[in-house]
Amino acid sequence: MMDHTDVFAGRLHIAPRIPQALRSIDIHARFTPEAVNEGRALTILDALEWPVSTLGGLFSAGFASFAAPAPVTAALSQEGETFSIRIEGGPLHPFALWCVLRLLASAATLPPDAFEQLVSLMEGDEEAAQEAFSPRFITDYEAMSCSVTGEGALVGFDASLVPETAPLLAGAAQLMDQITSACEAGKERLLFELPRAAELTPALEDGFLALQCLGVFADGPPAGISEADPELFLQTPQQLVVTDWEESALGIVALVATLCGGDLGGVYLRDAD
Repeated sequence: MMDHTDVFAGRLHIAPRIPQALRSIDIHARFTPEAVNEGRALTILDALEWPVSTLGGLFSAGFASFAAPAPVTAALSQEGETFSIRIEGGPLHPFALWCVLRLLASAATLPPDAFEQLVSLMEGDEEAAQEAFSPRFITDYEAMSCSVTGEGALVGFDASLVPETAPLLAGAAQLMDQITSACEAGKERLLFELPRAAELTPALEDGFLALQCLGVFADGPPAGISEADPELFLQTPQQLVVTDWEESALGIVALVATLCGGDLGGVYLRDAD
């Protein structure tokens, strides 16, 4: 059973209904004084810097977009105990907002065994691991507000932020089930037949993997970090290969939707082993 608790523990303030096509996303957050004084605020900002820098290119490439790729900008700014993220352009699907909020939660999250993993990487040297360890906690956010502008009818937005609550494109459920079944069967290589020729641009690939490596697509609450190291490539212009995928099928479906312009009905998952 997935955890449906509020990952921000009541610190996130956002309207329960948002426009179905987003033109801007503004997030303002404040750290606790303890997080600032103990250096955890800088650790969280460091974790956010690279992924946020890729969001403009990712969304401009059509990821979480309603229409043909259109320019999108994303910027992170910080002053004292507060920071802001502004995303503008589109139109973007509400899934874009879902990804950004998952990113914020993941940046302030570490797996329960994160320190033990670091000790293992340092060949058992606990003293060195203690010096290098940078803890961070979701409670380091004292408050966070999110406002959006956009077009179209208002739609419900579930900020519990687990994969099954993500706003999805039509037709995604069947493909997600197929991917989940293939991964559970131990398939290490997934081959997707696309309905049209596609281009996996560096901006799309870098932005997608930036979210993946921080646990945005984890199967459950935001994971903070992903141990998986998947590989993405186009075997032919109409064949996407994904290897070693260990997260929720949601992320791959969103990537495939980008490559085929949202036409998931024409996508087929083939046995590539």
